[in-house]
Amino acid sequence: MTLDGLVMVTDRDNFVYHEMMSHPALFSHPNPKRVLIIGGGDCGTLREVLRHSTVSWPSRSSWTSA
Repeated sequence: MTLDGLVMVTDRDNFVYHEMMSHPALFSHPNPKRVLIIGGGDCGTLREVLRHSTVSWPSRSSWTSA
């Protein structure tokens, strides 16, 4: 993935990005059940969210510009 022409993550380390997007929030909640992921087209964050057994309702939403 690149932002402003700079490489941010690659296929080898993209799991780190998704772990940091999901686990801190889920571990700070005592009993996360419902999770909304906005964006996340490659489903990496969804994969990490589903590692938490208490999550029973993950949902992913994306938007497009007109």
